[in-house]
Amino acid sequence: MGPTSLLSFLLAVSAAAQVHQGLIVGAVLAADGRPVADAHVSAEVMHGSKILTVLNTNTDDQGIFDFSRLALGKYRIYAEKTEAGYLSTQPNIFASNPALEVTLTPEKSMATTIIHFGPKAASITGWVKDSATGGSVAAHLSLAPTSGAGWSTTGTDGQFKFQLLIPADTPINFGACAEGYKPWSYADASNPSRPIPLQLRPGAALKVDIQLQRNWENPESLCVSGKY
Repeated sequence: MGPTSLLSFLLAVSAAAQVHQGLIVGAVLAADGRPVADAHVSAEVMHGSKILTVLNTNTDDQGIFDFSRLALGKYRIYAEKTEAGYLSTQPNIFASNPALEVTLTPEKSMATTIIHFGPKAASITGWVKDSATGGSVAAHLSLAPTSGAGWSTTGTDGQFKFQLLIPADTPINFGACAEGYKPWSYADASNPSRPIPLQLRPGAALKVDIQLQRNWENPESLCVSGKY
């Protein structure tokens, strides 16, 4: 089903709905235009700039979703399917695209929309270890656009192994830190003291073995996310 016929289908569904009920119906498409089944779609119910609650649903086999019996007002819509490599369409520090907003009014209580996923994400996996002992270290991991617009921070799991999805074809600064250790940054293998941005193709997977060195000069040094 192409975008034109898909939009016609969505309009037909909207027209068939009861006028007194608020309805948002739409579709989620991959970068190549194909529908994405079982994508996770969320609708933030807004009151001004405040989020009152969040509604959730999944797309069907044709990539179609709907939110029915809605109150009139403003909604922000976004989708994701990280298990298939599709990052959230919600605005973030790596994507400056505006939020997708839909407003239902007494004159227009039904709305249709199409959500487009970007290219599939790349992934980084690995372990954080003490460079001297080889033991696992609980660490904070940070990702940042090279523009310096901010940091996205996460931690290692119980075994200190990590798996991160990152936007593809995007230069990203990647760093790690832990209390009592020197900060670590992704760097040129031939020159570890020279940090370089990380940039991966869609669907690419990179394994990184992070070796943290003890900060003996300042053993109580704090881990400050984003200060790498």
